[in-house]
Amino acid sequence: MDNCETPLHGEDSAAVEELLHDLSNTTGLALVVAYRSNRPPPCAAAWPKHHSLRLQPLQTDHAKQLFLAITKGRFSDDPTLPILLGAMEGLPLAIRLIAHRSTLEGDLSQLWEMWCDEGTAVLARRGGDNRSQSLAKSLTLSLENEWMAAPQRTLLSSIAFFPDGLPRRWLLRPQLKDLRSALGTLIDLGLVEETGDWGNWIGMLGPIREYVNEQVKPPEDRRGQLAKIAIWYAQSWCAQIGSRRGLIAAGRVTRVLRNIESSIRFAIDSPEWLVAARAAHHFTSAIALAGVGDASLLKRAHARALAEYTQAPENEECRLLLAQLKHDRARISEIAHDPAIPPGFLRHELNCEIGEATVHLRQGKAEKALELLDSVLSRATGPQSFAEDTDLKRTEARCYQVKAEAHLALRKQYPAMGCVIKDLIEFRPTGDLR
Repeated sequence: MDNCETPLHGEDSAAVEELLHDLSNTTGLALVVAYRSNRPPPCAAAWPKHHSLRLQPLQTDHAKQLFLAITKGRFSDDPTLPILLGAMEGLPLAIRLIAHRSTLEGDLSQLWEMWCDEGTAVLARRGGDNRSQSLAKSLTLSLENEWMAAPQRTLLSSIAFFPDGLPRRWLLRPQLKDLRSALGTLIDLGLVEETGDWGNWIGMLGPIREYVNEQVKPPEDRRGQLAKIAIWYAQSWCAQIGSRRGLIAAGRVTRVLRNIESSIRFAIDSPEWLVAARAAHHFTSAIALAGVGDASLLKRAHARALAEYTQAPENEECRLLLAQLKHDRARISEIAHDPAIPPGFLRHELNCEIGEATVHLRQGKAEKALELLDSVLSRATGPQSFAEDTDLKRTEARCYQVKAEAHLALRKQYPAMGCVIKDLIEFRPTGDLR
């Protein structure tokens, strides 16, 4: 019995359950029931002998075997194949449909571009008007189920907003507290799945998530509340990468990396752009030190900060943030020289670099810290020198202080080296800096 969830969720569900119970008691009859859910049907508990088998997403090798079986071995060495199959996340129907589509398009790189542009519209056979030939038709059966009331649809779109899924504990937050009771329905309908130890993580497969994002839009205020949760993660944990708790922070950030990216991407175009831009600044720690993350977010945050600063040049907070974002882009080798850079950025950039040197020092990389500090001093000898700007003098003093700490760290690391600190002896602060 295929698609058994439809009669079991219908108006005659009681009669269907009674029929299945009678059939289960029939001697010599083996009954196979296909039921779309992450849990067995409730009536199965009353069956005298039953065995439940939950089908898991296909592993990478099995997904490739299914794809190549349909395409008759074509594209086996195509470099785009792993990327394309990765986006399907092991969903058998999606893999089968994308394989059939590839036989018509003939170019996987072009098919990948179509997937990025058109989304789940690609996952349908031409003329397909049933659930086995179209992912949209298949998912519509669940989305139009009578159990899918407003709370269920809102929670579904909320989970789809987070590519990495979300921890169960997030449902305890005020933003999602009213939706907790809807989770059981989504699990029963097979739209979301419980992962992690003891099912403490809620997520959905990529093609399902794409379709939900296309068809079910959460209210803007709800999406803004959700974005704040992930942005809080970026501000709280990304800034700690490189410090004593860096290992713990890196693990937490990596688990919700795509959530942070999508939230910053959404919030940077909202009235809460300043919070999102600060999060993008902290997010650079994850990119520069952990080696993961989407660097294009910095470009968007920098563009928004520059636009806001152009309208309000007296905003010192915006100016500092703009300097930090520009420096962040330089750190990850994606600097773009904008034609009009507001004046007075030099000391902000140098302060950012001194801060980076301090991080290296905490990590035991004194040589790298010294190299960066020497760069700070050499860059300050241009048109805007230390001698002409009191604020830059303070920056110079901070630079030498951190440099002294780096030299002391080197002396502890290499006692026999007899570290020479000639430049520190020659430095003589004057006036109020003495």
